[in-house]
Amino acid sequence: MKICIIGGGTTGWMAAAYIEKYLPEVNVTLIESSTIPTIGVGESSLPQLRNFFNDLGIDDKTWVSDCNGVLKKGSEKICWNGGTVEEDKFKFKFWYNRDNQFDDWLQTYLKGNVNKENLNNELYDPDGWQSYAYHLDAEKIPTVLKKHTKNINHIIKTLDDLPNGYDLYLDCTGFNRKFVKNRKFIDLTKKGHILNSAWVQAFELKTEPYNYTKSIALNYGWQFNIHTREKNGAGYVFCSDMCSEKKALEEFQNFNKQYNPYQGSNPRLLRWKSGFLENPWNDNVVALGLAGGFIEPQESNALYLIQYSITSLVKCIKRGYKSKVYNKIMKNIWLHNSDFLLHLYKLSTRKDTEFWKYYIKEDSDISLWKNYIKFNDTRKSLYHSAMWANIGVLYDEFNYYGKIIND
Repeated sequence: MKICIIGGGTTGWMAAAYIEKYLPEVNVTLIESSTIPTIGVGESSLPQLRNFFNDLGIDDKTWVSDCNGVLKKGSEKICWNGGTVEEDKFKFKFWYNRDNQFDDWLQTYLKGNVNKENLNNELYDPDGWQSYAYHLDAEKIPTVLKKHTKNINHIIKTLDDLPNGYDLYLDCTGFNRKFVKNRKFIDLTKKGHILNSAWVQAFELKTEPYNYTKSIALNYGWQFNIHTREKNGAGYVFCSDMCSEKKALEEFQNFNKQYNPYQGSNPRLLRWKSGFLENPWNDNVVALGLAGGFIEPQESNALYLIQYSITSLVKCIKRGYKSKVYNKIMKNIWLHNSDFLLHLYKLSTRKDTEFWKYYIKEDSDISLWKNYIKFNDTRKSLYHSAMWANIGVLYDEFNYYGKIIND
C-alpha cells in the first residue's frame, strides 16, 4: 500500500510518524510546500498528547524541550460568571481518578453530604502532576518528528493536482482543504457555535510560565493566554457577526496593553467557519486535522482531534474497515466536542452583552447534561465525565441538574 500525505505541518508529520510506526508495511510519501504559514502564539494540549509521543517511543523530556514547552496542569476560567479578573476564577484540573469514583462523588454531593469545593480534592491530584499536558510551540513538532522518522519519502513541492500512483491520499492542508473543497460541510453555526474569528499575538513573558491555560471571558467571546518557556501567546476569540474586527482588535489591545510584543510580533487575524466534513474519507482521499473540521480553540481540543483522526484512521486500515466506519467515528467525536463546548456558554450567568445574551438556558441543556454526566462511556471520549462535572461546579448548577439526573 502506498500513502501520499499532502501538507507538512503538524498534522502531516504526526500522520507520517504514526503510520510509519504502526503500518510499517506501508510506503509513505509526504509532499509539502517550501513555505508553511504558522500562527506562532503557542498551543495548549490535553494529556492525551503524551500518549501519542509515548506510542512513538519519544520521551517528553526531549521533545517538549525542543518545542519550547512547559507542563500544564489544566485550564483556568476567568470572568465566566461576570465577576472581576481578580475574584471570578475557577481551575479545571486534569483528572486522575476513574469514572466510578466520580459517580460516587456526584451522588454524595446531590444528597447534600459533601461541599462542592471538595471536587478538586476528591477527583484530582492535589499537586496537579498525576496527569498533565503541555504548552508548546506546535509549529516545532514537525522538526521533532522529521528527526524521528526514518523511511518517509519527503518531497518539497507545491501541488495543484493529486499525484498519480498512490492508494490513499491524506489532505493535511489545513483550512485551505485543497483537495476536499467540494465535500459536504456540517455547519455548526446553526447549533450555536457562532465564534468565527480571532486576533492573536505573542507577548513577552514577564513572569515564570503559568501552568494553566487561561480562558478569560470578554465582551464578545474569550481570550486565551498560553505561556511557553519564551513567550505569552494570547488570542481574542470573538463573533464577528456581533462585533466588528476593528472593535475586537481595540478590546484585545486594551486588555493586553501592559504587555510588550514578543520579538516584534503584531496582531494577526484568523477567520473560520465552525463545523466539520460529513465524509472526511471519501473515495481514496482523507481529510485530516483542520482540513477535516474546526469549531474553536476552547479546551485545547485542536491537537487532540488531529491525534484522534490519525490514530482512528490507522486502526481502520489495520482492521480492514471502510470509509463509512471512519466517518462515523469522526462524526461522533465532533458532536461530542460540540456539546461540551456549547455547555460552557449556555450555562454561564454572564448576560451583559449581545454575545452572552445569545446563550439562554433551555431544555436541550438538560438533556445534554443528563447524557454526559450520568453515563460512564465518556471515558472513551474527548471529555471525561469529571470534566463535565467541572462545568457544574463553575456555574453552581449541580442542584439544578441533580433533579434530572436522578429521574
